[in-house]
Amino acid sequence: MKQMPQFSYYSSVLRSRTYLAQGRTYLKNNGRNAKILVVEDEGIIGLQIERTLIKAGYEVPAVAASAEEALMAVEASSPDLVLMDIHIDGDQDGVETARIIRDRFHLPVIFVTAHADNATLERAGDIEPFGYIVKPISMLSLLSTIEIALHKHKTEQRLEQHRGWLSTILQSIPDAAIVCDLEGKVEFLHGSTRVATKIKRRALRSVQRKRNQRWLAA
Repeated sequence: MKQMPQFSYYSSVLRSRTYLAQGRTYLKNNGRNAKILVVEDEGIIGLQIERTLIKAGYEVPAVAASAEEALMAVEASSPDLVLMDIHIDGDQDGVETARIIRDRFHLPVIFVTAHADNATLERAGDIEPFGYIVKPISMLSLLSTIEIALHKHKTEQRLEQHRGWLSTILQSIPDAAIVCDLEGKVEFLHGSTRVATKIKRRALRSVQRKRNQRWLAA
């Protein structure tokens, strides 16, 4: 029975070293080290997070303790991701600060919290964060959540770029063009209103026919 805590301890150490190695490998394969801004008003916890991230190969430009410090650090360092404690000092909490960062700088945010009431969690959900980390923070949870968030943000940036390219191509077409989803909802409309309306009606009729065919087949 006395050996069980030792086994648990050494297993935890092994997992921690594994995730540190995986974090370094991910950063090596994805170019430069990602910069993570830490927003945490508890000094000891902020220092622990900073050390863990640096060991994993990330850059930590600053550890901010308030909304004002966080916004200044974002402007000064242009981080790739913000690790945001929901409860921070100042007039603005972490949720409101994250909203400003998202709207102004379009950066991914991961929320960190020990506890929160339902109203705060609902506000946090409206921000559409890239993840949640619950205190006490484990290295496994911290590094895996950050890695997933960075990959998701990079994927969304590529999709947005592709949408821009598609929009430019469609707008360069001299004829009317309309793009609908499978439900017949218009996603893009370009060209003569009269011609585009006719195309829209045809597309809607085509979608309706396919629906009826699926319904009859069932």
